Amino acid sequence: MSVIDFQQAKQQRQPHWCGEVRCLGCGNEWEGVGPVGSISDLECPSCKLHKGVVKNLFGPDEGDAVLQCTDCGADVVTVYKRKNSGLKVARCVGCGLDLTDAFFG
Repeated sequence: MSVIDFQQAKQQRQPHWCGEVRCLGCGNEWEGVGPVGSISDLECPSCKLHKGVVKNLFGPDEGDAVLQCTDCGADVVTVYKRKNSGLKVARCVGCGLDLTDAFFG
């Protein structure tokens, strides 16, 4: 019979990110993995200080389809639900163009 560490099992099932990390202390760079939401204070494998930060913003993987604004070319969209009507809206953060049909259609 084996004993299961429920805390460890729960942590392994949570979503994780993988990406480049840089230490703000010594400048070391490495490929890191961590739970979603934890992107700083990562332990550097070189100097052992908790000064590692995710190097790049998160975004689509290479080959993924990306919604891009047809007006200004921005690829950042804010999606929200109107409080009174419950209507879902997708809007370009660059120029404000309504991209709801392109996003949900």
